[in-house]
Amino acid sequence: MNRQIRKIIRILPAYFILILAFFFVVQGIGKLSQSKDVFSGSVSGGVENVASQLQALNIDAQSAISVVTDLSNSKVLFKKNEQRKLSIASIAKLMTAVIVLENVELSEKIGISKEAQDTFFAKDLLYAMLIGSDNAAAEAFSESIGKDKFVELMNKKAKEIGLSDTSFLNPTGLGLDNFSTAQDLAKLAEYLLKEHRSILDITVMSGFDLYTADGKVLHKITNTDELLKESSDFEKRIIGGKTGETRTAGECLLLVLKAKNDKDYLINVILNSKDRFGETKKIINWLDSAPEPRPVFDPDSLNWEQTLSSAPWQERDSDAVLVYKDKIWLMGGLNANKQVISPGIVDYEKSPHFSDVWSSEDGLNWQLVSEKSPWGNRRSIQVVDFKGKMWLMGGWGPEVGYKNDVWSSEDGLNWKKEIDSAAWPAREGHSLLVFKDKLWLLGGVRYDKYQLFNDVWYSDDGVNWIEATNNAGWSARWDHGVAVFKDKLWLAGGMVFGGRMFNDVWSSEDGKNWSLANAKTDFQARQGHYVVDYKNKLWVVGRLDAATNGGVNDVWYSDDGVNWQKTKNNPLWLGREDFGAIVFKDKVWILGGMDKNWTWRNDIWYSTSNIDIKK
Repeated sequence: MNRQIRKIIRILPAYFILILAFFFVVQGIGKLSQSKDVFSGSVSGGVENVASQLQALNIDAQSAISVVTDLSNSKVLFKKNEQRKLSIASIAKLMTAVIVLENVELSEKIGISKEAQDTFFAKDLLYAMLIGSDNAAAEAFSESIGKDKFVELMNKKAKEIGLSDTSFLNPTGLGLDNFSTAQDLAKLAEYLLKEHRSILDITVMSGFDLYTADGKVLHKITNTDELLKESSDFEKRIIGGKTGETRTAGECLLLVLKAKNDKDYLINVILNSKDRFGETKKIINWLDSAPEPRPVFDPDSLNWEQTLSSAPWQERDSDAVLVYKDKIWLMGGLNANKQVISPGIVDYEKSPHFSDVWSSEDGLNWQLVSEKSPWGNRRSIQVVDFKGKMWLMGGWGPEVGYKNDVWSSEDGLNWKKEIDSAAWPAREGHSLLVFKDKLWLLGGVRYDKYQLFNDVWYSDDGVNWIEATNNAGWSARWDHGVAVFKDKLWLAGGMVFGGRMFNDVWSSEDGKNWSLANAKTDFQARQGHYVVDYKNKLWVVGRLDAATNGGVNDVWYSDDGVNWQKTKNNPLWLGREDFGAIVFKDKVWILGGMDKNWTWRNDIWYSTSNIDIKK
């Protein structure tokens, strides 16, 4: 049976969020509403109790928000008109500082203006701008790059980190055309905590002695944040922030401090206030007096955001994706976009296969590590992080054929062939994972021999392999999902010749003896999906929902592998098979794959969720 026909055959309650009703609160509190963003949610504890406490606060600012976060999960504790677009004055200098750190050498000498005789080191100007809110320093930075280019970079960065209601016209924040929302600024603060903590560190300095580059002229810089002069206990909790004030913007303040539990962070934003420091203290004191908030992940609310619609690597599926040395790595696979004769009929022999290697520290910016690796162009390779190296094995390519070789690399560029022919037969569609400090290889297919596998192999070193069983109990299959969960191996789904797919779930404590956890789960049969242990639950993610398969693309989770719950929302990304998937920075990431329209993709998505507050 040729590959085209074979491909046709292949296709052939824990917690829930308390929703607050909309209502209006007198004395300037404004309308409380659920926001549809990464900070979704509201204060728990009962509507009447919350309303009475908010009334007592008497917050006159036009907009405000308070968010608790552990940098993985975030929850809104208080909000007032948090999506209203307002002038933000000098809070804009936080974004200016981001652009400086990412585009300017801090040892560079910069003049305050083109006519200025005095020059300063960029690092010193950065301190002057963040501590004393110096406008001349901000303008000097923009002139060093080019004013238009600098502002373009500010708006580009805002878009990259999801500030959808933010716009910058200049680096100082002056003027009506520099605007944002309290909600967006809270996102910016969280970005600073994760990526540019040094900016916040500078903003808590009480003062700074600014010298010219030649060390002759001294300027005394004093911090504009009065809360830094508060009692020692309060001041010690402050991590950073920024003030802003103009006649139009009123008094503005962004403040980040440690939560009362000394583990999480409180992000507070006040816009257009008559007493920014007093109103910020009111909110923080109110939050401190409440029972300790604790962010709790809500699995039912798992949702998705797109980080890239088109990554720099070519569209593909059946590639390998892993996390190694705090980076996402992607390699191999194929792109058959130009070889689709009709849905289900594809000339795979003529389709480009890859041996390139890419890496990314954030899922957004990618670097080509190697354009062509020595293991050759192939798909269905499996790669894992094992004992400080990347280990790659198996797969198929038009040039290399079916393989059972094993390769390792410490950097993705230099690869060592550990063994040319391992003890297990050559195959593709297999799975590979690390369990009990060993490499484990399970199942797979060899189309040319019409051969399926349900064997299980393990190795201590990647070279010497032992067969745990040649018949694991589950039907021989390929494109199944596997994971380690609660100290067991788990296997779910997959398919066999004839187009039959599975929705069974199996587990094993030793890789040899397997138990059927659920013969027919509530989720539909699938193949080319993702199975993972995430947030102490077992997840089945994604499904090819092409016309030949029927059903929908969905996500399910389980506490025990037996009983399964579907998430409230189906994925925003198109149903697909053989996509790359990993858990990275406490989120589930989806990369590429072949979608329901028989289109190979290079988009990237990551998971988001609502966070419940337990007190």
